[in-house]
Parts: sequence; structure tokens; C-alpha cells
Amino acid sequence: MDYMAILKHTSSKNVNYTDVIQYLIFKYDESINKPLLDDFGNLQMRDQLYIDGINCDPMTFDLECKQLNAQYHKNQTNKEVKTHQYIISFDPKDVTEGNLTGEKAHELGLEFARKNFPGHQILVATHLSLIHISEPTRHAQIS
Repeated sequence: MDYMAILKHTSSKNVNYTDVIQYLIFKYDESINKPLLDDFGNLQMRDQLYIDGINCDPMTFDLECKQLNAQYHKNQTNKEVKTHQYIISFDPKDVTEGNLTGEKAHELGLEFARKNFPGHQILVATHLSLIHISEPTRHAQIS
């Protein structure tokens, strides 16, 4: 099955790799770029989240990036790009007419990351978009 997707790339010079993990795992208000909190002030987990690491553990991605940067003397200044983010958004029709699931979107994201970024530490996270509930959105965060 062929799916219609949009690919978006951003890069970040933010040295705080923990922010990457937080953004991928927790719900955000994209209009103000702040995490959504529940009635008790706790961060809210994204719905139907799939997350995997390639050449890293997703929960220690931040520590592993810092360790490798120190080992290879990379990303030592604020001017250097620390991560690249690729967002693949699928057409809602892929869900309703093409039987695209969050799990299948995640598999496609892993395939994309392995093919295009061999040897890099990569977080691949897939969740349902907050805007289009039926639209799987896949993120690949690459260091």
C-alpha cells in the first residue's frame, strides 16, 4: 500500500537532549510550545505512543548523546546543530481508506530512519496527532 505523507525537517542547537525526550513522550500545546499538564500539574503522556531507539536506548538518549559528544569532541559550542528532527505526517485518508495504523506508521518511520541515517543515534516516536485524531504522526530525532 502506498501512503501520502508530508516530510518536515527541523534542526536544533539546544544542548538539552532531555527536552527531545520530553517533547516526544508528552503532549504539547504546539501554539505556545509548552507541555500540557493535567489538573494536578503533571505532564500528560501522548496517546498511543510508540517509541524505539536505533543505536541508543530511548530512555537514555540524552545521556548517550552527551557521552558520545564528549568522546568525539562534537557539539561543543552553542553554534553547532545538536539534533535534526524529521516529522512525517500522513493524510487522514491513509487511516480511513488505507488502513494505516499507528503501529504501521511506526514501522515505516523505523524503515525511513534506518535507510537514511545509518550509524546515528535515532529516536523514532509515533503518536496520534492532537489536531487530527486519526492522523498518525511519526518523529525521528537524530543526533
